[in-house]
Amino acid sequence: MAVKERVKARLQTGRCNFNNIKLFVLCHGMLQCAQLLYSAYFKSSIVTIEKQFGLSSFSSGFISSLHEIGNSLLIVFVSYFGSRVHRPRLIGMGGLLLSFGAFLLTLPHFISEHYDYSTDTVGNVSYPNADTCQPANQTHSLEYCTKSDIRFNTMSSVWVIIIIAQLIVGIGSVPIQPFGISYVDDFAEPSNSPLYIAILFAISVFGPAFGYLLGSVMLRLYVDLDRVNPATIDLKPSDPRWIGAWWLGLLISSSILVIISVPYFFFPREMIPRKKSGSESDMLSEMEEKRMKEMSIREFIKRSITLPALAIGMVLGGLFMKRFNISLVKIPWYSACVLIIVIILTIPLFFMGCSTQKIAGINYSDDVNSSSPFTLKANCNAQCFCFDYVFNPVCGVDAIEYISPCQAGCTDSVFNHSIRMTMTYNNCRCIQTSNNEDYAHPGHCKVSCSYLLFSMVFSISFIGMIASLTHNPLYMTVLRVVRQEEKSFAIGIQFLIMRMFAWLPAPALFGAVIDSTCIRWNKTCTGKRGACNYYDNNLLRKMYLGLQVGYNILGVLLLLIAGWKAKMFSTRRVAAQNTEAA
Repeated sequence: MAVKERVKARLQTGRCNFNNIKLFVLCHGMLQCAQLLYSAYFKSSIVTIEKQFGLSSFSSGFISSLHEIGNSLLIVFVSYFGSRVHRPRLIGMGGLLLSFGAFLLTLPHFISEHYDYSTDTVGNVSYPNADTCQPANQTHSLEYCTKSDIRFNTMSSVWVIIIIAQLIVGIGSVPIQPFGISYVDDFAEPSNSPLYIAILFAISVFGPAFGYLLGSVMLRLYVDLDRVNPATIDLKPSDPRWIGAWWLGLLISSSILVIISVPYFFFPREMIPRKKSGSESDMLSEMEEKRMKEMSIREFIKRSITLPALAIGMVLGGLFMKRFNISLVKIPWYSACVLIIVIILTIPLFFMGCSTQKIAGINYSDDVNSSSPFTLKANCNAQCFCFDYVFNPVCGVDAIEYISPCQAGCTDSVFNHSIRMTMTYNNCRCIQTSNNEDYAHPGHCKVSCSYLLFSMVFSISFIGMIASLTHNPLYMTVLRVVRQEEKSFAIGIQFLIMRMFAWLPAPALFGAVIDSTCIRWNKTCTGKRGACNYYDNNLLRKMYLGLQVGYNILGVLLLLIAGWKAKMFSTRRVAAQNTEAA
């Protein structure tokens, strides 16, 4: 009997340790951070997956938005029961399901063949200088096409795995934000709720930063590092044919999600509120504690200069709500003004960027008098049997880029065996300079506007900080206009609307816009279209930013309508109160 009482006392003690809303905010911020880490990593790796499996930007965008379908199917149903279920446990189960979906996404790597980045080796037969100008070799073409057909046939199973995994990810993410936000708002003090939610989102903003950082590290490792010795690979990460280990980061993300999801099973269904004393000493103590919290927040903001701009914007949005007591009627007008500022600040970005480099046969031709469309065939490479599906770009000494050494008419190369890299391609018939130089270096030609990178990054960060000032006020609008038992359901409806009209179509829509600016599609030897090799950079920048500005303009119009309706509702409510008083 004493043993049972001792065990019960320990369980109660452990339970009380988790009866702390600040601890929940910390845990939930970390879970949302891990969720966004996975999401950002997958987005940073989608281009690599696109290259390996020959997808278009529209297809990769559709893959990115698949999880929104699974989320949209259940979010309303799950959110409706938000106040009737054990919310922390459901959040924990959602995190574990999200982890399982991330793990499934790694399977395409293990079921597909190893990545063959060159036509130099087909089966057990080696073809030296296969990418250079060589006489016709139809046997080589047929053998390579047979292997490409086998690789293409595995895409059906890859698609099935990706679809199932993304649907599971969407289902797992259903309870995380609606239940977490409503749980914080229910058990935090009303004056601190906006600040806690702002801090929660500020913590989660670090997720994309960590996700992209993880992507930059993992994608510098060779994709088949578990199958081949990386020392035998003749590629470097700077090579356009390089494929990074995208699957390894997904395994790491899955493990992080499992670890962070476990504490949710120890939080209580309802937190026990602290007893408030009406004595003068207790009131003074609470006022002093509140003042110290505000001072610590000020210190936090002063020391957060190096934090991501989005986190700063979200914290500032929460502080604006608390300090200036922005009413519900003023929030739409405030948000509309912020978006108008964002649109104005975005306009200079249309003129900041690099133009597309000169690419022989695609957007550049030596024959200035020719009125025919650009073609890869020219007099200088007419004697070469070049595969149109080979993408091994080289930059000539004349600053003209060619999609392969063969297209440049190069007949031989210089290979450094110590570092296992091709240094130069020589005797290139299509490259002629005033000094009679005729060689090319592997890789793309260097851009001439790299000095704009810092300005572009700073501008985007500043615009993102300004836009995020509306994040917390718009969330608080939803929380304040519904009854307490309907908060989870209201947030679920809000997330459903955002998913159906923004998050679900946006990746595919932006992917279609990106595809529309492609000027050179890669093709397999069987004629099937693969990933895009080159884009019109100027057109891409204008189309991409133009679509964003279009969304912002639509947002301003909707906010103005909401502000007008809120003002009318407030006027009628005041008139009704005056009538009742009379």
